[in-house]
Amino acid sequence: MNWFARSLSVTLLVNLFTLSPASASCSCGPAQEIDQAYTDAQTVFIGRVEHILKSPLRQGLNEIKFLLMKGFKGTEEAMNRTLVVYTPIESDECGYAFIPGQEYLVYASGTPANFRVVSCSRTKVYDTAKEEVTKLVVLSEKPAH
Repeated sequence: MNWFARSLSVTLLVNLFTLSPASASCSCGPAQEIDQAYTDAQTVFIGRVEHILKSPLRQGLNEIKFLLMKGFKGTEEAMNRTLVVYTPIESDECGYAFIPGQEYLVYASGTPANFRVVSCSRTKVYDTAKEEVTKLVVLSEKPAH
């Protein structure tokens, strides 16, 4: 095989792998500031993951049931202090990898029947969010305009 044929073969192989769907991944952009993330989210709360299951009705999503520890926004309709959110199963679709029993600060979009969390949100393990929680307390106490 001459030099040109080898170069062409290598180029085609590289393009094949870089254009395949398997190489797609979650792409987040810059992280939002706390006040903007709070404004954009439909609900913001601290909760402990009670269980995770593959959603029987929402293909490709995990259903995460939280025990509500503290609500900052949009938790008024929480029944029995529980909230359910959905996240893509696959991390390359920006799914958030929740762990049962762990407490989280959660920012979710959508409606109460269909709250969504993605890895690009400010959602994080509660233990790493203490300063952020302090700012959220102040934001949640401001009167709505």
